[in-house]
Amino acid sequence: MTNSLRVLITSIPARGHLNCCIGFGDLLKKHGHKILFAQREGFRDMAESHGFEFIPFDETIFDNGDVEPYNEWTRMNSRLFRLDGVERYRQFTPEDRERFAIIAKDYPLTDQALAKIFREIKNIDVIVFDILLKFPSVYECGIPCVSIASLNPLILYPDGVPAFAGFSTKLKDPVLFEDYYRAYREAWSGFTKQLKDWYISCGKDEWAEEFDPARLVDCSADLGFYHYAYDMDYHEFGSTYPNWYRVDCCVRESNKKFEIPSKLQNLSGKLIFFSMGSLASMDHDIMKMLLKVLSKSPHRFIVSTGACGDELELYDNMWGEPYVDQIAILQTVDLVITHGGNNTVMETLYYAQPMIVIPYFFDQLDNAQRVEEKQVGRRINIWDFDEEKLLNTIEEVLNDNQMRENVKRISENMKKSTSREEAAKKIEDLVNSNLSKIED
Repeated sequence: MTNSLRVLITSIPARGHLNCCIGFGDLLKKHGHKILFAQREGFRDMAESHGFEFIPFDETIFDNGDVEPYNEWTRMNSRLFRLDGVERYRQFTPEDRERFAIIAKDYPLTDQALAKIFREIKNIDVIVFDILLKFPSVYECGIPCVSIASLNPLILYPDGVPAFAGFSTKLKDPVLFEDYYRAYREAWSGFTKQLKDWYISCGKDEWAEEFDPARLVDCSADLGFYHYAYDMDYHEFGSTYPNWYRVDCCVRESNKKFEIPSKLQNLSGKLIFFSMGSLASMDHDIMKMLLKVLSKSPHRFIVSTGACGDELELYDNMWGEPYVDQIAILQTVDLVITHGGNNTVMETLYYAQPMIVIPYFFDQLDNAQRVEEKQVGRRINIWDFDEEKLLNTIEEVLNDNQMRENVKRISENMKKSTSREEAAKKIEDLVNSNLSKIED
């Protein structure tokens, strides 16, 4: 039996997935395990800052392709994200479907890069991955594998309402659900064809047959974990898929203390963190609209401006940078206004902050709805946005004592949870079980 494991962690090159894997790596590192973080060269600093050994992909495989292939697609399709959770898929044009399919071309390249690493790096005890789909390299390397779902966990509940639409969990409308699934799957049809063609070319016909974009989760791994607070989870829908387990708090760590910028120190008002995430922040029309509204608030704002933030105007009651230390900031502010990415929602709850969620796409809509249902924040939609509603909602949330009690209770429960230790133990047991089979 082994005491210290060599754990290889990887994910698709998107910030939310990477951040969740960083948190999981921190968890396993605390239990004495060696973390190898495999990813594109552009993410080296991100891994090494957490004390992980960085294993770079062979960049020649990607032929200088986009390190984050979702960025350009988001910029080109921003008009769709101004529509509600159903209509956006109904209005996918053939050109939209073709553009979205381009994302699928990155998967075979990533698979090649991983296969090369598995050939070259020896003595890996377990693979922990957040790649949504099945990769041949992962399942053919003979190493135990653990899947991470960094999305809202609604996709893990077979009896839940459809994911990625932001539906109320109390909604019962089979006709609407079927209409939604039809539009959603059609919007993904180009992506699905690309993926299935790749699987078939790899001799994985059964993978091609079973793939469903409405269930973006790999249920074939030896173990699966998702990051969501117990108090927020979808208990009303029964059980998740088999072999999936919740980790209540898998929050990235930061030893830094955030100092309020001098520009804001002498201003009055509460301190509010505003972030639309790495992708939504590229939609400058949305960002400019929201910043202009927030400039009319009597409060102070810390702004995560995103990769193109230098092109945005920040008003007198704001300070921001393209990338900020979100974990340190969350421990300082009074309120969070967010896009509703899964990591940000969980991190905000962990640090006991109420929130206003302005969802942009995919599972952000489901998180926004859940935040409202569990009374830990409020949801405001882009497609029916109203300036006064946002300003009034800020005041309402800041002064809602019951909401603050709710987030405080959830924060305390997340910090008391033993699910992190249980997850590490399950992974250790998986590896030891595999070693016992080999020895037999």
